Amino acid sequence: MPRKSLIVSVLVLVAMAAACSEDPKVARQRYLAEGNRYMADKKYTEAVLSYRNAIRADATFGEARLKLAEAYLGAGDGRNALAESVRAADLLPDDSEAQLKAGLLLLLADQFQDARTRATTVLAKDTKNPRALILLGNALAGLKDLDAAVEQVEQAIDENPQLTLSYANLGVLQAARGDMDAAEAALRRAIDVAPNSESAHSALANFLWAAGRRDEAERELEAALKIAPRSAIVNRTIAAIRIT
Repeated sequence: MPRKSLIVSVLVLVAMAAACSEDPKVARQRYLAEGNRYMADKKYTEAVLSYRNAIRADATFGEARLKLAEAYLGAGDGRNALAESVRAADLLPDDSEAQLKAGLLLLLADQFQDARTRATTVLAKDTKNPRALILLGNALAGLKDLDAAVEQVEQAIDENPQLTLSYANLGVLQAARGDMDAAEAALRRAIDVAPNSESAHSALANFLWAAGRRDEAERELEAALKIAPRSAIVNRTIAAIRIT
């Protein structure tokens, strides 16, 4: 073997030996910190590799699994994000944030019963947590219990009247159960609470458009566009309304 190749081989073996001999707790923290730096720079692929290395060092490292889920989301890998988020929540049963993140991804995956379980886990310790109440409401809606869903979201609003998305959420649920007046009132309340919320104006616009009130819908979308002129969704919706 040529001298140069021999030296490289020896160095690789030394590095591997050092890695194997490193204290797992030290290694996991080093990889976690490395992954956090990559996340700060939005280098999601690199962050995924770092967090996975942290987990190789300690498979029960819930914090790393939670961060790995975020990195997968950043990389556009929703399937692995869901899996890691659920694992993280299982490892961190007292971490409300971990439970809520897992619950949201379960909700998006139409796993409503599991999402409900995550919400009730948080509410067992914090009965007034508005995010958990909203998660529970949406899970119940997915399970076709609209009356209970509305009740949970209304309770979330009672706990935090400034939570804009609660009103939009309530409006959607009221519309789903056929109470269009209550739905519109909730959506308009969202704008009253946060007049500079693009999503609040967009939600009302979609409701008005579905109700056949095109001119009013267009005005709401124009208001949304002033707030977020580069919003692809708002621009596409305005274009769709104007050609119908």
